Amino acid sequence: MARVVLSVLLLVLAGAIAPPSRADAAAGELSRAQVRIACRSVPAGAARWAHAVNRYWGRWLARYQHRRLTVSELRRALLIIWRESNGQPRVVNHSSGCAGLFQLLPAYGRGRYNLLQPQTNISLAGMLYVRRGWAPWAL
Repeated sequence: MARVVLSVLLLVLAGAIAPPSRADAAAGELSRAQVRIACRSVPAGAARWAHAVNRYWGRWLARYQHRRLTVSELRRALLIIWRESNGQPRVVNHSSGCAGLFQLLPAYGRGRYNLLQPQTNISLAGMLYVRRGWAPWAL
């Protein structure tokens, strides 16, 4: 798993794979009404990140899977945020080093990305989801 993610990050950094652009955003994002629907059964601490997850994950999905984020995917991502960090972006697991909203392993940051930065953490989690599905966050 770590090798795949590191390979993708290296390709992004080398310019072989372009990160999602703003033009990709409209194609992959949910409407505001759909975001509200996704947040109905989600604790408020995680629901406050719904628009960021919608934006960053939507870009990755539009760019590499040519589809939109679904309401159920958004809801599940928000529940993962709640389970992993209770919606607190600066949480660090001191035994494993996992950090941020999605509790990503330090190797995903490669020393170049601040995993405690919410936008970075959500975007890297979106890239992971595009590549590996829900496997990194087995329920």
